[in-house]
Amino acid sequence: MIDTLPKWAEVDVLVLGGGPAGFSAALASARSGAQIMLVEQHGFLGGMATAALVMPWNVWAKPITSKDIGGAYAMLIKELKKNNGTFLFSDRTVLRSFDPSLVKIIMDDILLSSGVQLLFHTLAVDVVRKNDEITGVVLQSKAGRGLVTAKSIVDATGDGDIAVRAGAGYEVGKGNQKTQPGTLIFKMGGVDIQALIKYLKNNRSEVGNWPPTDEIRFGDGEHICVHGLFKIVEKAKKDGLPVAGNSLIMTSTPVKGLITINITKVFGIDMDDPMSLSRAEINARKQVVVAKEFMKHYVPGFEDSYLADIGIQIGIRETRRIRGDCVVTMDDILGGRHYDNRVARLFNVGHLDFTGTDKEGKPVARFEYLQKDLEIPAGSLTVNGIKNLTIAGRCISTDPGVFGFIRTQTACFATGQASGTIAAFSALEDIDVQGVDIKNVQAQLLKEGIEL
Repeated sequence: MIDTLPKWAEVDVLVLGGGPAGFSAALASARSGAQIMLVEQHGFLGGMATAALVMPWNVWAKPITSKDIGGAYAMLIKELKKNNGTFLFSDRTVLRSFDPSLVKIIMDDILLSSGVQLLFHTLAVDVVRKNDEITGVVLQSKAGRGLVTAKSIVDATGDGDIAVRAGAGYEVGKGNQKTQPGTLIFKMGGVDIQALIKYLKNNRSEVGNWPPTDEIRFGDGEHICVHGLFKIVEKAKKDGLPVAGNSLIMTSTPVKGLITINITKVFGIDMDDPMSLSRAEINARKQVVVAKEFMKHYVPGFEDSYLADIGIQIGIRETRRIRGDCVVTMDDILGGRHYDNRVARLFNVGHLDFTGTDKEGKPVARFEYLQKDLEIPAGSLTVNGIKNLTIAGRCISTDPGVFGFIRTQTACFATGQASGTIAAFSALEDIDVQGVDIKNVQAQLLKEGIEL
């Protein structure tokens, strides 16, 4: 049946997924000289940043740091700044807010100006594999099914969809299959930021330990990035309001008085089951309705606020981890292992784990910073037995512990840039992704502003 499909395109590198990883992979491949097509299921780029409203970037930024990942991410930030679409919560940190609508527009502009062909409203649903090579990817859209052939493939779907369809092994969650919950983020407009900050400063027990300093939490007095409101949530629950969780995160956007709210939690989502995912979306929206009422009637500064927007999909923290040529483990990281073939270095990494429980069996969150930089080796982005596939984003090859540190968006920008560069060298030099000279890849990454 696949043999009869129309051939839609033939390119050097085919990137599947247009989130932070896919955006960076496509840009890196194009700037390495390859002909690129990027396929995205939505009508826009940005992934969790734009579809699920997940912010801020560099969420686990250290209290005082100027280190950032550079590359495609830095190019995006530069253009957002020109359009007043981003800001730092402090000039001594890299914790960054952004305007999701502008991210969509600017990502389009950057990729199109680099010669990348964008194909929206299209899903990658199958592969054609011959021996150890993916010879084509089957796409599905309103037009039906078609085939795209490419010398190299980058799986930036977030879930490793194409890698799995090509036969790659994978793991989900920890040994008990337990995964991080999904969250549907929403925006509240008309918020009195000064009143909110005043309340929090006068009620220090309502302020969590992330971000770690008031300089970051309250910035210039016009913006806020805070985790907390423990007592107010507890009071609302005692009053009979079924608020999800026991705290929330509030993050200012570049639009005055517009704040994103991270409070909903849906556990037990099976991303391989569309019925499970559908139930999760419905459940999360019901939680948003409750949370909106909670914000208006319990939280100072929100008295005259309104529900301004809801992410078009639930934010997914964890699905598959593809088994690659190298599996990065916590023993490697904590033991200080250095990789000569490193293709990314993450400076600001932490892990917020929601899978733990207290003595009563209720979910509890646990946060930890990783004190060291985290190096990503090339082998964690390639798959044993498939010579023209790289993976990028949260599905790269790690153990469950390391996964918690590499699932954030800025990490996805970094692994995407690396995967796209490897894919381009593979395609242009007609060699396996495993055989690409990593020194050449590292030189190209350094040229693009990546610090290794």
